Amino acid sequence: MDINSFNNRFVVTYIKSDFFSWTYCSIVPKSTVYKLLYTLIYITLALLSFSLVVGFILAFYNTKKMQNSINNIVEILSSAETNNVATTSHHEVKSDFDYIIQNILNIFIQQNYLKVQLSEKKYRLQVPELLALQSQINPHFLYNVLQTLYLKVLSFTGKPNDANHMLEDLLFILRYSLSNPINMVTLGEEIKNTRSYVKLEQYQYGSRFYVIWDFDNDLEKFKVPKLILQPLVENCIRHGMKENNKVLKIKIKIYKHEEQIILKVIDNGMGMTNEN
Repeated sequence: MDINSFNNRFVVTYIKSDFFSWTYCSIVPKSTVYKLLYTLIYITLALLSFSLVVGFILAFYNTKKMQNSINNIVEILSSAETNNVATTSHHEVKSDFDYIIQNILNIFIQQNYLKVQLSEKKYRLQVPELLALQSQINPHFLYNVLQTLYLKVLSFTGKPNDANHMLEDLLFILRYSLSNPINMVTLGEEIKNTRSYVKLEQYQYGSRFYVIWDFDNDLEKFKVPKLILQPLVENCIRHGMKENNKVLKIKIKIYKHEEQIILKVIDNGMGMTNEN
């Protein structure tokens, strides 16, 4: 209980003894009782404030350190993407986190280097194939076709004519020849490409040659190497058309013998010499 005495407030506490018929009385100034409580509160608030400040400093330090590590990773990965392997192969290890970064970067650099090597190898393999493919299309043939197209365009009547059909055949040949040079195709696709080539040549030479096709339609589903037939027909026309007064006859015979597809291209031209 609280009492007032001499303009002071006191806290009075009564405690009865369990062994004697005594009653203990404690009279303490109220300011003294709360002084310790206030002291504990002040100490708690001070410790809490100190902990918050220290926690903030540590969090800022760790965040800054993490940001620096991330920036370092981004810089190293960017250097690796530009194939600057020499500058990205070393990273100072100061902690477990840096050790993990080093292993990740080593794996990335190795994979990136392997990708570059594979791309270069694939490019080196494709260049000869593309060059070989381009050599199969006679530049003289393309020149003659374009010249013939030029003359046909002059006779346009405002509606589809022979020039349109020539363009369609030429576009089909180019698209067929230049796409996927290492793939196998069906015999039907190869025959269609050769027919387009023959049609373009007939626009130039007219009735000076004709082609006889002899094959079973069931054979069109079989796979053959691309551009296996058109270069043979091209050779027949190039070397067989040297006789001006003779009509060139070309026969293309395709048949199956046991497990093989036999292609024969026969013409009645003058043939070619050993030098050709």
